[in-house]
Amino acid sequence: MMVNPLDKLGEWLAEERSFGNSFSHGAVLGTQGEDGMPHTRMLGVSFDSQKKPKFHTSPVSRKVRDISIRNTASLTFAFQQKMRSVSLEGFLEPLSDEELRSDWKTLEIEFRRNYLVFGHQSGIKIDSLQELYFQQDRLKSASEEDRPLSFIGYTFKIIQRICFYSVSEKDFAHCEVYEFNPVTQGWIYSLRVP
Repeated sequence: MMVNPLDKLGEWLAEERSFGNSFSHGAVLGTQGEDGMPHTRMLGVSFDSQKKPKFHTSPVSRKVRDISIRNTASLTFAFQQKMRSVSLEGFLEPLSDEELRSDWKTLEIEFRRNYLVFGHQSGIKIDSLQELYFQQDRLKSASEEDRPLSFIGYTFKIIQRICFYSVSEKDFAHCEVYEFNPVTQGWIYSLRVP
């Protein structure tokens, strides 16, 4: 029976977390800007009901501008505790309002209050962090209950390729690739030279 690479990704995440990495769900997202230049950034990743990676962001972030031009992206998890990585490539689509409302409620209250300050102005120049603390102090009580419109996100609608790479204690690293076949709706597995 063919291994589902999304299940395998979940197992590797759990193993990395069990070895003490509290940010095992951190990954590097790669997009391409209007000028053709690649752009990467670290972000926290969660998973949708189909076990596909998803992430949240702000409408004013550079990644949103990139995605509005080209919805292709790559995502790489670096599991340093186990000396392995998972990279995937595919196409992004926006999360629904319903999913965003649900995701907002799962976040810690402190983060939600912070997001109410930075979410709508991410990337804007400021003179000091005191400006943000001042804005946070002026937030109304329980204002974090409702999801702001600045809290948006994306999921990988289509994943075309997933590569699992692990450094071996022996001579060769191990590289396994799963490619999605849109005709059969299944994964094609191959072992690659590292």
